[in-house]
Amino acid sequence: MADLKPIIKNITPQILFELFKIQIPMTIIFVDDEGNENIDYRIKIEQRIFDKGENRPTVRLGTSNTLFKDSYDRLLTKIEMNVGEGYKYGVFATIQDITLKQNLLDLLGKINKDLVETCTYIDYNKKENYFEIRNKPLENKNSDVIYYFEKDNSILQFSADGPELFVSEGVTNITDIICN
Repeated sequence: MADLKPIIKNITPQILFELFKIQIPMTIIFVDDEGNENIDYRIKIEQRIFDKGENRPTVRLGTSNTLFKDSYDRLLTKIEMNVGEGYKYGVFATIQDITLKQNLLDLLGKINKDLVETCTYIDYNKKENYFEIRNKPLENKNSDVIYYFEKDNSILQFSADGPELFVSEGVTNITDIICN
């Protein structure tokens, strides 16, 4: 845990679900009242994907190195069970990952609930300075993705009609697109 730092303090259920959809590797750690971690309860979320008609996280549980596709409902059930046993939890990531995703993490608690429920994931590319909102693939198997480029407030959207690039006068930053 030495190389992991908390992503956010004071996690609410809404912020936890927002974190589930942000494309950042994270670890949920459970501790008892004395601050001792139960490593068997550790949940590592690696990626968010769309698989078999569902948005899913890929996870590792406890000390296992086995990566598998889970459901958000099962993750919430595991967290609720551990909390019911008296454990407290925190969500952690590496300093490097937090730094790379900070512009997106700063929006925690403000992201539109409907977007969080429907999207596969939300990502931020610090090097290229753009946000990505990925949804489940369209019926024709094309991607349903929106890219927002901060440098010129442009939006590249892929939809059933194909790609479209536009600059909107009403959009001045990412909060205009993804926040309440």
